[in-house]
Amino acid sequence: MTQPRARAKGRKAQEKLLAALLANPSFEQAAKAAGISPSTGLRWRKDPEFQERYRQLRERMLESAVNSLHNSALTFADTLREICIDKDAHPSARAQAARNGLEGLMRVTEHFDILKRLEALEKSAGEAQ
Repeated sequence: MTQPRARAKGRKAQEKLLAALLANPSFEQAAKAAGISPSTGLRWRKDPEFQERYRQLRERMLESAVNSLHNSALTFADTLREICIDKDAHPSARAQAARNGLEGLMRVTEHFDILKRLEALEKSAGEAQ
């Protein structure tokens, strides 16, 4: 096998391991799913380029999950509202729905406030330079 082919095969195997790492609960299971030995996988995991690629893929996967939750936010809120106003629902279910809605609202409000403050700090730090 020529060197470029060997590198291409190695990159393909690394991509398989990266995908398996995202889909399996343990490193050993990921290595097995990717068809490589655990020692090879451990060697690759120490490589900064491999680590960066793994970080990028995890970030992209997390971003996708967050976007999916954002798309469902109105459904979640509507469900909580429906439970809260349903006179036939058990009182504890109504109370829990109200509590969850208020707690969620408080967390989101707090996050937005922190984000605004952080943006203001970054802006003032940028202007100071």
